[in-house]
Amino acid sequence: MDEMDDIQDIQETTEDKLEHLDDFDNETKMELLYEEIDHIIMHGIQPNEDWYENRMNYIQEYQTIDWKDMAVRSYQRDAVIYDSAVSVIDHLEQLEEEWSTSPVFNICVYQRLLATIRTIWYQYRREYGVQGSTVDILDVINSMDNM
Repeated sequence: MDEMDDIQDIQETTEDKLEHLDDFDNETKMELLYEEIDHIIMHGIQPNEDWYENRMNYIQEYQTIDWKDMAVRSYQRDAVIYDSAVSVIDHLEQLEEEWSTSPVFNICVYQRLLATIRTIWYQYRREYGVQGSTVDILDVINSMDNM
């Protein structure tokens, strides 16, 4: 098996997982969404309108997190989380605004949104000692009492 076969196997596995995103925990879901958008941008793929609609559901799920509260709690305590939370708010607002007038949104902003959420999660895990897959990212973010 050569390197191209390995890459194709990885892509097929990721595609299978993307078809069953809701079967995964939120952290895995976020990682898969990030891998997907990274692949789309790197290869210049133009998703169809159904893709945008499906991904908007996940964007709206991220909107249920109280990012403003996170920014307030982390202000002058954790600059990475504070700056990232403010960026997430901006990205979410931009994507929602675009979506309200068009069947598509800026995929580069979507990629930055996912990358910024990943940054928050990694920072929180590193700085506040959250380990293991038993902790759900949304639960951690929604209850940032450890700060």
